[in-house]
Amino acid sequence: MRPGLPGQEPPPRTRPRSPPSPDSLPEAPGAVFKPASSAFYLAPAALPDAAGLQEPAAPGGRLSVRDDGRCSSQLRGFPPPFSPSLPPPIPALSLCSGQGTQKKKARVAIPDVAGVQCRGEPAIGRGRWRPVGHVSYSNLGTVIRTGSPEQTSLMKKDTRYLAYFIAACYLDYHRALALIILTSLALAFLAYSIVKKCLGAKIIQMFSPCRKCCEKAWPWLKWVLCAILLIALITWLVLDVSQRKEQLVSLGGFCVLVFLLFLFSKHPMAVSWRAVFWGLGLQFVLGIFIIRTEPGFQAFQWLGNQIQIFLNYTTAGSSFVFGEKLIQESFAFQALPIVIFFSCVMSILYYLGVMQFVILKLSWLLQITMGTAATESLSVVGNIFVGMTEAPLLIRPYLGDMTRSEVHAVMTGGFATIAGSVMGAYISFGIDASSLIAASVMAAPCALAMAKLVYPEVETSKFQSCEGIKIACGEEKNILEAAGNGASVSVGLVANIAANLIAFLAVLAFINAALSWLGGMVNLPQLSFQLICSYVLMPLAFLLGASWEDASLAAEMVGIKFFLNEFVAYQQLSTYKNNRLMGLPEWDGSQKQWISFLT
Repeated sequence: MRPGLPGQEPPPRTRPRSPPSPDSLPEAPGAVFKPASSAFYLAPAALPDAAGLQEPAAPGGRLSVRDDGRCSSQLRGFPPPFSPSLPPPIPALSLCSGQGTQKKKARVAIPDVAGVQCRGEPAIGRGRWRPVGHVSYSNLGTVIRTGSPEQTSLMKKDTRYLAYFIAACYLDYHRALALIILTSLALAFLAYSIVKKCLGAKIIQMFSPCRKCCEKAWPWLKWVLCAILLIALITWLVLDVSQRKEQLVSLGGFCVLVFLLFLFSKHPMAVSWRAVFWGLGLQFVLGIFIIRTEPGFQAFQWLGNQIQIFLNYTTAGSSFVFGEKLIQESFAFQALPIVIFFSCVMSILYYLGVMQFVILKLSWLLQITMGTAATESLSVVGNIFVGMTEAPLLIRPYLGDMTRSEVHAVMTGGFATIAGSVMGAYISFGIDASSLIAASVMAAPCALAMAKLVYPEVETSKFQSCEGIKIACGEEKNILEAAGNGASVSVGLVANIAANLIAFLAVLAFINAALSWLGGMVNLPQLSFQLICSYVLMPLAFLLGASWEDASLAAEMVGIKFFLNEFVAYQQLSTYKNNRLMGLPEWDGSQKQWISFLT
C-alpha cells in the first residue's frame, strides 16, 4: 500500500509524470508569504483549487514563493476539492527538501474552510487551523525566500560598509579612529536595542532573585558600601594630597561651601543626603577620570579637538555672507555665526532622536543614583546640551505638576551649565574645548546636589520614576525643515547675545569711569569694578582652588560673571590666556597680566 492520508487509499497512478515547473504552478490570489523563522505555515487557501488537482497523483507536491511575495503550490495525493467533508487530519504535516543529505522542514496547515493565506505563525492551537498531511518538494532553500527586499537591500549596504570600514582601518588605523569610535557607538546602540527587545524580560526575570535579595539586605548593605567608598576616598586623598599639600586648601573650601549652603537651606532637617553625596561623588569621580587618568584625559582632549574642527566649518558660511576680512576682525561675524551653526546641528540631532536617547539615559543614571525626580533629572542633563530656556521645554507637559523643589532644581541646572551653542562661542575665544566640555558634564550632578541641599524636597513628587516620561519632540516633517528651524530659532539667541554684550560692556565702562573719577579724588584713579571684585571675592577664589597670587584675577572674573555677564568674563579670561601665550611678562608694575595656572 502506498503512503497517503490515514484511513484513505490514494488513487492509483495511471502514468508517470514529471514534476511541473514553478512557473506552471497555480497561484493563490492574494496570498502573502510572511516567514518568521525556519518553519512555514500554509493555509488551505494558499493551495490551488480543485482544477489543479484533478489528475490522480502520488502523495507529494511543491510549494514555491515568487519574487512578488505570492504563494503558489501543487499538492498530489489529496482528493479535491478541500472541504469540511474531508476525513480527520493527521497530527502534523512537513515540507521536506530532499536535496543532498540536508533536509529543511516547514509545517503546512489547512483549515476546514476555504481561504488563501500563507502565514509565518504556528499552525497548531491557533483558531481553526489543523495540520493535515505530508507534502514533500525539492530545493526548498532556493524556492522559499525568508528575507524581504528591504532586508536584502540592508544586508547589501551593511556588507559594503563593512568592506569600507576594513579598508579604512587597514590603510591607516589612526586616521580612521573617529570612524572606529562612531561605528562602535552605533553597534553598541544596535546591540542594546536588540538585547532589550528580545531578551530584556528574560534578563530581568533572571536577576529578579538577586534584586529581591539585595532589597532585603539594603538597609544595612548601603551603610557598608558607603563606609567602603568613604575609606577608599580618604585613602586616595591622603596618598594624593601628601605630594601636593596645596590641594588641601581647595578640599577645605569644598567643605566650607557645602556647610554654608546647608546653613542657608530652606528645610535643613529635610535634606536628602543621598542626593547630595551622590551628586558630589559623581562630580568627583568624573573629575578623577577626566583630569587624573590618561585614558580620560586623552578621550576628552580628542573630543575637544574634534568639536573645534567641527565648529571651524562655520567659516564656510560666515565668510560667504560677511567676507573673509570681517570674520577675522569682528567678534560679531566670527563667534556669533558659530551659535547659528551649532543650533542647526542640535536641531537635526533632535529630529533624528539622538539627543532624546542620550538625555534619557543620562537622566536615568542620575535618577537611580541620586533618587531625584525624573523631570528635574531630565532638565539638568538637558542643560549640558541646550540652554536654560530650551531645557525646560523638554519637560513642558509636566511643569504644571512639579513641586517647588523640582522647579528650583531646573533653574539651578540652567545657571550651572553651558549651553552647547554658547559653548561654541566660548571656544572661539580660545578657551580650551575639552575643559569646557568636562566642566559642563561635571557640573550637572553637582548642580542637582546643591539644589537639593538649598531647597530640599518636602512635597510628594508625581515623577519619581522615568516610566511614562516622554521628551517633547518637534513637529518637523523632514531633516531639512529641522535644520532650517534650528537656524531660525538661533537668530533670537544671537541677537540676545549681541545686545547684552553691547549693553553690559557699555555699563561696565561707565561704572569704571565713575569709580575712577571718585577714586581720583583720594588719589586712587585705578579704582574700578574689577578691582573691587578682586578684593571682595578673593577669599572665595582662593577656596575654589586658585593660588593666592592668582586669586585676585580669578576673583575679578568671578565678579564679572556674577554681576555682569559670563560672555564678558570669558572674554577677559581669553585675554589673560593670550597674554601668557604671547610671552608677555607676568607682572606689569603692580598689575598681573596673566594667570599662572592657565594652559
